Amino acid sequence: MNNYDNAINELLLAEDWKSAVAGGLLGLGALTGGTPDVEAGEPTAQVSTNQRETKGIRNNNPGNIEVGGDKWYGAVSDDGRFLIFKGALHGIRAVAKLIRTYEAKYNLNTIEGIITRWAPPKENDTESYIKSVAQKTGIKRDAKLNINNDTTMMKLVNAIIAHENANYRYNQSVVKGAVDLAKKDL
Repeated sequence: MNNYDNAINELLLAEDWKSAVAGGLLGLGALTGGTPDVEAGEPTAQVSTNQRETKGIRNNNPGNIEVGGDKWYGAVSDDGRFLIFKGALHGIRAVAKLIRTYEAKYNLNTIEGIITRWAPPKENDTESYIKSVAQKTGIKRDAKLNINNDTTMMKLVNAIIAHENANYRYNQSVVKGAVDLAKKDL
């Protein structure tokens, strides 16, 4: 077991995570009516085949993060363009981790800056995306964000997930756990 798996196990053993484990929220499990992906405390890959779900939800990659040179914890495969994570917690963590990287590496700390890099205009309606995230978070597009504030980060992560996945919304204890994991160097 590596540091990442140990960190996930620590979160899962916390009191507020007992219901998440019981509901199988590490992967899609209870979120999609599927089966939990936790067996004997070990997360395993569970990729949904429900075609009514968006690709991001099916791939446990709600940010639709593309394959690149980075190694992502919890990434188990790809579909030729987008990463596939072994559970929703891993994919949501990747969204939060990427936002943190954008701030640290590129000094992007506004919705406008983050979304312009996340969804560049050459292949996206970036302006619409920025407006959507600003509206969903209630934060002005050019306001400086404190991504170290969990409430702000959760609003941003939820808004990106909703925009990428037809307004899909995860259980907030899972989002909070993923945001907490994104703070750790694993």
